[in-house]
Amino acid sequence: MKHIFIQTSGRSERKQVHRQFLLLGSALLLVSGVFALSFTLQNSTIEFGQSITSQTIPELVTSNMIYNIDANSNTSYSGSGYTWKDISGNGNDFVVPGGSSPGSTQAPTTYQFNGTTTSPNGTCTAPTFSSSTQPKYFVFTRTATSGSNLPTGTCFQGLNSWLSGKNFTVAAWIKTTQVGGGYAHYKYMAIVACEYGGVNGDWSFGIDSAGNLAFGTGGTASGKNDLSFSTSTLVNTGSWVYVAVTRTYASSGTGYGVVTFYVNGSKVATNACYLAGGTTSTSCTSTTVKNAQNANGNSIVGTNTYLEIGTEDDSPGYSFGGDIGAEYGWNQVMTDSQILQNYNASKSQY
Repeated sequence: MKHIFIQTSGRSERKQVHRQFLLLGSALLLVSGVFALSFTLQNSTIEFGQSITSQTIPELVTSNMIYNIDANSNTSYSGSGYTWKDISGNGNDFVVPGGSSPGSTQAPTTYQFNGTTTSPNGTCTAPTFSSSTQPKYFVFTRTATSGSNLPTGTCFQGLNSWLSGKNFTVAAWIKTTQVGGGYAHYKYMAIVACEYGGVNGDWSFGIDSAGNLAFGTGGTASGKNDLSFSTSTLVNTGSWVYVAVTRTYASSGTGYGVVTFYVNGSKVATNACYLAGGTTSTSCTSTTVKNAQNANGNSIVGTNTYLEIGTEDDSPGYSFGGDIGAEYGWNQVMTDSQILQNYNASKSQY
Protein backbone atom coordinates (compact mmCIF):
# COMPACT_ATOMS: atom_id res chain seq x y z
CA MET A 1 0.00 0.00 0.00
CA LYS A 2 1.41 3.42 -1.01
CA HIS A 3 0.40 6.85 0.20
CA ILE A 4 0.27 10.24 -1.47
CA PHE A 5 -0.46 13.71 -0.13
CA ILE A 6 -3.34 15.42 -1.93
CA GLN A 7 -4.55 18.96 -1.34
CA THR A 8 -8.28 18.73 -0.60
CA SER A 9 -10.51 21.64 0.34
CA GLY A 10 -7.60 23.75 1.57
CA ARG A 11 -5.79 21.09 3.62
CA SER A 12 -3.25 18.37 2.94
CA GLU A 13 -4.30 14.81 3.79
CA ARG A 14 -2.52 11.47 3.67
CA LYS A 15 -4.71 9.28 1.48
CA GLN A 16 -4.62 5.48 1.40
CA VAL A 17 -5.23 4.00 -2.00
CA HIS A 18 -7.91 1.53 -2.92
CA ARG A 19 -7.92 1.96 -6.72
CA GLN A 20 -4.98 0.82 -8.78
CA PHE A 21 -3.56 2.89 -11.63
CA LEU A 22 -0.50 2.34 -13.78
CA LEU A 23 0.87 5.74 -14.76
CA LEU A 24 3.89 5.51 -17.03
CA GLY A 25 4.12 9.23 -17.82
CA SER A 26 2.80 12.52 -16.56
CA ALA A 27 -0.85 12.74 -15.62
CA LEU A 28 -2.83 15.96 -15.63
CA LEU A 29 -6.02 16.19 -13.60
CA LEU A 30 -8.65 18.74 -14.54
CA VAL A 31 -11.36 20.04 -12.27
CA SER A 32 -14.10 21.95 -14.10
CA GLY A 33 -11.69 22.50 -16.97
CA VAL A 34 -9.13 24.26 -14.78
CA PHE A 35 -5.65 22.98 -14.01
CA ALA A 36 -5.59 21.26 -10.63
CA LEU A 37 -2.65 18.88 -10.17
CA SER A 38 0.23 17.49 -12.20
CA PHE A 39 2.40 14.54 -11.17
CA THR A 40 4.40 11.55 -12.42
CA LEU A 41 3.84 8.15 -10.83
CA GLN A 42 4.41 4.51 -11.68
CA ASN A 43 2.56 1.53 -10.19
CA SER A 44 1.02 3.88 -7.63
CA THR A 45 -2.37 3.82 -6.03
CA ILE A 46 -4.51 6.89 -5.47
CA GLU A 47 -7.82 7.38 -3.75
CA PHE A 48 -10.09 10.10 -5.14
CA GLY A 49 -12.60 10.52 -2.37
CA GLN A 50 -12.72 14.30 -2.00
CA SER A 51 -12.74 17.27 -4.32
CA ILE A 52 -9.42 18.84 -5.25
CA THR A 53 -9.24 22.62 -5.05
CA SER A 54 -8.55 24.09 -8.49
CA GLN A 55 -6.31 27.08 -9.10
CA THR A 56 -6.34 29.48 -12.04
CA ILE A 57 -2.99 30.93 -13.11
CA PRO A 58 -3.42 34.60 -14.17
CA GLU A 59 -2.31 35.87 -17.56
CA LEU A 60 -0.45 39.02 -18.51
CA VAL A 61 -2.62 42.04 -19.21
CA THR A 62 -2.58 42.38 -23.00
CA SER A 63 -4.77 45.46 -23.36
CA ASN A 64 -2.61 48.30 -24.75
CA MET A 65 0.49 46.10 -24.50
CA ILE A 66 3.16 47.46 -26.84
CA TYR A 67 5.95 44.94 -26.40
CA ASN A 68 6.62 41.71 -24.55
CA ILE A 69 10.14 40.32 -24.84
CA ASP A 70 10.77 37.21 -22.78
CA ALA A 71 14.00 35.19 -22.73
CA ASN A 72 12.06 32.17 -21.44
CA SER A 73 10.07 32.00 -24.68
CA ASN A 74 11.71 30.26 -27.64
CA THR A 75 9.49 32.36 -29.87
CA SER A 76 10.87 35.56 -28.33
CA TYR A 77 14.50 34.38 -28.44
CA SER A 78 15.56 31.15 -30.11
CA GLY A 79 18.99 31.04 -28.47
CA SER A 80 20.99 32.78 -31.21
CA GLY A 81 20.87 35.90 -33.32
CA TYR A 82 20.70 39.64 -32.70
CA THR A 83 16.92 40.07 -32.39
CA TRP A 84 14.88 39.80 -29.19
CA LYS A 85 11.42 39.34 -30.66
CA ASP A 86 8.26 40.93 -29.38
CA ILE A 87 5.58 38.30 -28.65
CA SER A 88 2.77 40.77 -27.94
CA GLY A 89 1.64 40.51 -31.56
CA ASN A 90 2.77 44.04 -32.47
CA GLY A 91 6.08 43.11 -34.10
CA ASN A 92 8.05 45.58 -31.96
CA ASP A 93 11.30 43.62 -31.93
CA PHE A 94 14.44 44.83 -30.16
CA VAL A 95 17.84 44.36 -31.82
CA VAL A 96 21.55 44.67 -31.06
CA PRO A 97 22.45 47.89 -32.94
CA GLY A 98 25.37 47.35 -35.28
CA GLY A 99 27.34 45.21 -32.87
CA SER A 100 28.21 41.55 -32.68
CA SER A 101 25.34 39.21 -32.03
CA PRO A 102 25.52 35.99 -30.04
CA GLY A 103 27.67 33.58 -32.01
CA SER A 104 29.99 36.45 -33.10
CA THR A 105 27.90 37.17 -36.18
CA GLN A 106 28.00 40.79 -37.26
CA ALA A 107 24.57 42.40 -37.08
CA PRO A 108 23.34 44.21 -40.21
CA THR A 109 23.44 47.98 -40.47
CA THR A 110 19.67 48.35 -40.91
CA TYR A 111 16.76 46.65 -39.19
CA GLN A 112 13.09 46.10 -39.69
CA PHE A 113 11.51 47.98 -36.81
CA ASN A 114 7.81 47.14 -36.92
CA GLY A 115 7.89 46.75 -40.68
CA THR A 116 9.93 49.89 -41.38
CA THR A 117 13.58 49.81 -42.42
CA THR A 118 15.48 51.87 -39.86
CA SER A 119 19.15 52.55 -39.26
CA PRO A 120 20.28 51.74 -35.72
CA ASN A 121 21.81 54.35 -33.47
CA GLY A 122 25.47 53.55 -32.87
CA THR A 123 26.67 50.15 -31.74
CA CYS A 124 26.65 48.07 -28.61
CA THR A 125 27.62 44.54 -27.64
CA ALA A 126 25.09 41.75 -27.46
CA PRO A 127 24.42 40.50 -23.92
CA THR A 128 25.24 36.86 -23.25
CA PHE A 129 22.27 34.50 -23.37
CA SER A 130 22.05 32.00 -20.47
CA SER A 131 19.87 28.96 -21.14
CA SER A 132 21.52 26.23 -19.04
CA THR A 133 19.05 26.62 -16.17
CA GLN A 134 15.61 28.09 -15.59
CA PRO A 135 14.87 30.90 -15.90
CA LYS A 136 16.59 31.79 -19.17
CA TYR A 137 17.98 35.32 -19.26
CA PHE A 138 20.45 37.76 -20.78
CA VAL A 139 23.61 38.77 -18.92
CA PHE A 140 24.36 42.49 -19.29
CA THR A 141 27.71 44.12 -18.46
CA ARG A 142 27.91 47.32 -16.39
CA THR A 143 29.84 49.99 -18.30
CA ALA A 144 30.09 53.75 -17.81
CA THR A 145 28.02 55.46 -20.51
CA SER A 146 29.81 57.69 -22.99
CA GLY A 147 27.53 60.72 -23.11
CA SER A 148 27.87 60.93 -26.89
CA ASN A 149 24.16 60.31 -27.48
CA LEU A 150 25.08 56.79 -28.50
CA PRO A 151 24.47 53.52 -26.63
CA THR A 152 27.24 52.04 -24.50
CA GLY A 153 27.96 48.54 -23.25
CA THR A 154 25.55 45.66 -23.80
CA CYS A 155 22.06 46.49 -25.03
CA PHE A 156 19.05 45.94 -27.21
CA GLN A 157 17.46 48.81 -29.09
CA GLY A 158 13.95 49.61 -30.30
CA LEU A 159 11.93 52.69 -31.16
CA ASN A 160 10.63 55.15 -28.59
CA SER A 161 7.64 55.94 -30.82
CA TRP A 162 6.14 52.60 -29.78
CA LEU A 163 5.27 54.20 -26.43
CA SER A 164 2.90 57.14 -26.42
CA GLY A 165 5.21 59.35 -24.35
CA LYS A 166 2.22 60.32 -22.22
CA ASN A 167 0.61 57.57 -20.16
CA PHE A 168 2.66 54.41 -20.06
CA THR A 169 3.91 51.51 -17.95
CA VAL A 170 7.20 49.65 -18.26
CA ALA A 171 8.22 46.58 -16.28
CA ALA A 172 11.01 43.99 -16.15
CA TRP A 173 12.40 40.94 -14.37
CA ILE A 174 15.94 41.76 -13.18
CA LYS A 175 18.68 40.34 -10.99
CA THR A 176 21.68 42.43 -9.97
CA THR A 177 23.97 43.50 -7.14
CA GLN A 178 25.22 46.63 -8.95
CA VAL A 179 24.30 50.32 -8.56
CA GLY A 180 24.02 53.41 -10.74
CA GLY A 181 26.22 56.49 -10.75
CA GLY A 182 23.91 58.97 -9.04
CA TYR A 183 20.36 60.14 -8.33
CA ALA A 184 19.74 62.03 -11.58
CA HIS A 185 17.92 60.02 -14.21
CA TYR A 186 20.83 60.26 -16.65
CA LYS A 187 23.12 58.73 -13.99
CA TYR A 188 21.08 55.59 -13.36
CA MET A 189 22.09 52.07 -14.21
CA ALA A 190 19.46 51.78 -16.90
CA ILE A 191 16.88 48.99 -17.09
CA VAL A 192 15.05 50.67 -19.98
CA ALA A 193 15.50 54.23 -21.14
CA CYS A 194 14.78 56.86 -23.75
CA GLU A 195 17.65 59.08 -22.65
CA TYR A 196 19.43 61.77 -24.67
CA GLY A 197 21.94 64.46 -23.71
CA GLY A 198 20.98 68.12 -23.47
CA VAL A 199 17.65 69.76 -22.70
CA ASN A 200 15.18 67.09 -23.75
CA GLY A 201 11.91 65.52 -22.72
CA ASP A 202 13.64 62.20 -22.19
CA TRP A 203 13.35 59.58 -19.44
CA SER A 204 15.09 56.65 -17.78
CA PHE A 205 13.99 53.78 -15.52
CA GLY A 206 16.75 52.15 -13.55
CA ILE A 207 18.71 51.89 -10.31
CA ASP A 208 20.30 54.84 -8.52
CA SER A 209 23.65 54.96 -6.72
CA ALA A 210 22.10 53.61 -3.50
CA GLY A 211 20.65 50.53 -5.23
CA ASN A 212 17.08 51.88 -5.15
CA LEU A 213 14.53 51.69 -7.94
CA ALA A 214 14.31 55.07 -9.68
CA PHE A 215 12.70 56.95 -12.58
CA GLY A 216 13.24 60.42 -13.99
CA THR A 217 12.35 62.75 -16.84
CA GLY A 218 14.23 65.58 -18.52
CA GLY A 219 13.19 69.21 -18.79
CA THR A 220 11.64 70.18 -22.10
CA ALA A 221 13.10 73.69 -22.36
CA SER A 222 15.58 75.98 -20.66
CA GLY A 223 14.58 76.61 -17.07
CA LYS A 224 12.32 73.59 -16.87
CA ASN A 225 14.11 71.25 -14.55
CA ASP A 226 14.96 67.62 -14.84
CA LEU A 227 13.10 65.68 -12.18
CA SER A 228 14.19 62.34 -10.79
CA PHE A 229 12.44 60.11 -8.27
CA SER A 230 14.15 57.55 -6.06
CA THR A 231 12.30 55.01 -3.94
CA SER A 232 13.50 53.69 -0.61
CA THR A 233 13.33 50.13 -1.95
CA LEU A 234 16.57 48.29 -2.69
CA VAL A 235 16.34 46.14 -5.80
CA ASN A 236 20.03 45.18 -6.16
CA THR A 237 19.55 42.20 -3.86
CA GLY A 238 21.10 39.51 -6.05
CA SER A 239 17.69 37.83 -6.37
CA TRP A 240 15.13 38.00 -9.14
CA VAL A 241 12.89 41.06 -8.72
CA TYR A 242 9.88 42.23 -10.73
CA VAL A 243 10.06 46.01 -11.13
CA ALA A 244 7.52 48.33 -12.73
CA VAL A 245 6.80 52.03 -13.04
CA THR A 246 3.78 53.96 -14.32
CA ARG A 247 3.93 57.51 -15.65
CA THR A 248 0.72 59.57 -15.74
CA TYR A 249 0.44 62.50 -18.13
CA ALA A 250 -0.90 65.82 -16.86
CA SER A 251 -3.35 67.02 -19.50
CA SER A 252 -3.62 70.57 -18.20
CA GLY A 253 -1.15 73.26 -17.25
CA THR A 254 -2.37 73.16 -13.66
CA GLY A 255 -1.79 69.46 -13.17
CA TYR A 256 1.41 67.55 -12.75
CA GLY A 257 2.64 64.16 -13.83
CA VAL A 258 2.50 61.23 -11.45
CA VAL A 259 5.08 58.47 -11.17
CA THR A 260 4.29 55.26 -9.27
CA PHE A 261 6.70 52.41 -8.51
CA TYR A 262 6.06 48.70 -7.92
CA VAL A 263 8.33 45.90 -6.70
CA ASN A 264 7.20 42.28 -6.87
CA GLY A 265 3.63 43.36 -7.54
CA SER A 266 3.35 45.79 -4.61
CA LYS A 267 3.29 49.58 -4.72
CA VAL A 268 6.32 51.18 -3.07
CA ALA A 269 6.58 54.75 -1.85
CA THR A 270 8.63 57.46 -3.47
CA ASN A 271 11.30 58.43 -0.99
CA ALA A 272 12.92 61.55 -2.48
CA CYS A 273 12.95 63.85 -5.50
CA TYR A 274 16.05 65.32 -7.10
CA LEU A 275 15.83 68.51 -9.16
CA ALA A 276 18.10 69.12 -12.15
CA GLY A 277 20.29 66.17 -11.26
CA GLY A 278 21.08 67.46 -7.78
CA THR A 279 22.40 65.31 -4.94
CA THR A 280 20.22 66.94 -2.28
CA SER A 281 16.75 65.48 -2.02
CA THR A 282 13.65 67.66 -1.96
CA SER A 283 10.19 66.86 -0.68
CA CYS A 284 8.14 65.39 -3.50
CA THR A 285 5.17 67.52 -2.49
CA SER A 286 6.94 70.88 -2.33
CA THR A 287 5.86 73.75 -4.60
CA THR A 288 9.21 73.69 -6.39
CA VAL A 289 8.92 70.02 -7.24
CA LYS A 290 5.30 70.38 -8.30
CA ASN A 291 6.30 73.12 -10.70
CA ALA A 292 9.00 70.89 -12.12
CA GLN A 293 6.53 68.06 -12.33
CA ASN A 294 4.17 70.38 -14.18
CA ALA A 295 6.90 71.25 -16.67
CA ASN A 296 7.67 67.61 -17.31
CA GLY A 297 4.37 66.02 -16.46
CA ASN A 298 2.31 67.67 -19.17
CA SER A 299 4.95 67.22 -21.84
CA ILE A 300 5.43 64.26 -24.14
CA VAL A 301 8.59 62.60 -22.95
CA GLY A 302 10.79 60.77 -25.41
CA THR A 303 12.83 63.14 -27.59
CA ASN A 304 15.27 60.33 -28.36
CA THR A 305 14.23 58.22 -31.33
CA TYR A 306 15.38 55.04 -29.67
CA LEU A 307 14.12 52.98 -26.75
CA GLU A 308 16.94 50.96 -25.22
CA ILE A 309 17.11 47.91 -22.98
CA GLY A 310 20.03 47.88 -20.57
CA THR A 311 21.67 51.18 -21.53
CA GLU A 312 21.10 54.88 -22.19
CA ASP A 313 22.67 57.53 -24.41
CA ASP A 314 23.66 60.14 -21.83
CA SER A 315 26.34 60.33 -19.12
CA PRO A 316 27.65 59.79 -16.53
CA GLY A 317 25.33 56.83 -16.09
CA TYR A 318 25.88 53.11 -16.50
CA SER A 319 24.63 50.36 -18.70
CA PHE A 320 22.88 47.62 -16.77
CA GLY A 321 25.08 45.15 -14.92
CA GLY A 322 23.30 41.89 -14.16
CA ASP A 323 20.58 39.68 -15.60
CA ILE A 324 17.36 40.59 -17.40
CA GLY A 325 14.79 37.88 -18.07
CA ALA A 326 11.92 39.84 -19.60
CA GLU A 327 10.74 43.38 -20.33
CA TYR A 328 7.25 44.70 -21.02
CA GLY A 329 5.65 47.97 -22.12
CA TRP A 330 2.06 49.25 -22.19
CA ASN A 331 0.53 52.48 -23.50
CA GLN A 332 -1.56 52.91 -20.38
CA VAL A 333 -1.16 53.54 -16.68
CA MET A 334 -1.70 50.13 -15.10
CA THR A 335 -3.78 49.85 -11.94
CA ASP A 336 -2.43 48.30 -8.75
CA SER A 337 -4.42 45.12 -9.43
CA GLN A 338 -3.13 44.89 -13.00
CA ILE A 339 0.48 45.24 -11.85
CA LEU A 340 -0.11 42.46 -9.31
CA GLN A 341 -1.74 40.32 -12.00
CA ASN A 342 1.27 40.73 -14.29
CA TYR A 343 3.63 39.80 -11.46
CA ASN A 344 1.62 36.69 -10.57
CA ALA A 345 1.40 35.69 -14.23
CA SER A 346 5.17 35.53 -14.62
CA LYS A 347 6.66 34.87 -11.18
CA SER A 348 6.60 31.06 -11.49
CA GLN A 349 9.48 31.30 -13.97
CA TYR A 350 11.66 33.09 -11.42
